[in-house]
This record gives sequence, structure tokens and C-alpha cells, in this order.
Amino acid sequence: MHSEPNDDEHSSIKRAQRGDLAAFSELVKCHQSMVRAFLAERLATPCEADDLAQEVFITAFRRLRQFSTDRPLGPWLRGIAYNHLRNHRRKFRALPIGGNVELQDMLDREFDQRAKSAQEAPRVDALRRCLAELDEASRAILEARYVDGETVREIEKRTKRGYSALTMQLHRIRTRLAGCIERKLAGSAPA
Repeated sequence: MHSEPNDDEHSSIKRAQRGDLAAFSELVKCHQSMVRAFLAERLATPCEADDLAQEVFITAFRRLRQFSTDRPLGPWLRGIAYNHLRNHRRKFRALPIGGNVELQDMLDREFDQRAKSAQEAPRVDALRRCLAELDEASRAILEARYVDGETVREIEKRTKRGYSALTMQLHRIRTRLAGCIERKLAGSAPA
């Protein structure tokens, strides 16, 4: 349950709704670290979080007149931040990924570029073969984490699995892949 806005915040919101930029600036100062932290946890770089946080406050300023002052501002700002984050991910996703075929196609293209180096070609081939040997659940977690760019916390919420269990499963999958790659490379080494 959200707490009620305090009197100072309530007053600042009312003044900002009437167009007082200094009052809105007070609200930004009060909530900017929360909004930025919310975004930084879910984005690859601090610069992305800073840029998106600015967009959140621009949107908040434009919509502030519709905001009901009887509720706290923080959850409303997080909602705006979440929507901006979703739009950002859609806009900057390199390729739409739907399933294992798309994942394999994407990996093939990326690995083909890297495979131009004769030294990397055997390792890339081994990785492809090892990925093909993984069970569907393991590939789905890898795809969510490394292709879709979901954080472990986001996967946890979506799958309703524990954070520790997911991090341990990702660790085991990466360890299994590394071992598989080394075995395949050792098996193809000239005698």
C-alpha cells in the first residue's frame, strides 16, 4: 500500500500543476534518484538511464495536470518510467526474436562475422553445436537473458521462479556450455 503524499509534496504538486516551474523542479530533485535507479537497474549503460529519466520527467510535466494529488507521486513516476523503458526496448531491439529458429539465425549471422578469423571459427562452431544440444528450458532462459536482454529480476517476475535459483541455473548453463565447447575443441584438435 502506498503512503499518502506529505504536505510539502502535495503543495509542490499543486503549484506545479498551476505551471510553477520551481515547484516542479523541487519534485524532480525529490524523485530523480529513485527514477534513475529504477531505470539504471534495467538498462545497459548509465547514459541510457540518464536520458530516459529526463524523458520521464518531461512526460510527467506534460501530464501533471491529470495527476490526482490524493496519491503519492513516486509510483506514478515509476509507471511512466516503466512505459518509457518498454518503448525504449522495443525501439532499440536489434532484431525481433520469437523462437529458437530466430535465435539460431541471429546467432548464425553474428557468429559468421566472427568466424572470419580462422582462429575463432572452431570455437564458434563448437558453441553452435553446444547450443543445439541444450534442452528447451535452458535455451529459453539464455534467450531471455542474453538475446532479449531481460535482467534476472525480470525473468524472476515473469517465470515466478526464485532469483537465486535462476542465477544458479544460468551459472550451470554457462559452465555446461564452456565445458562442452572445450570438449568439442579437444575432440577436433589435430593429433
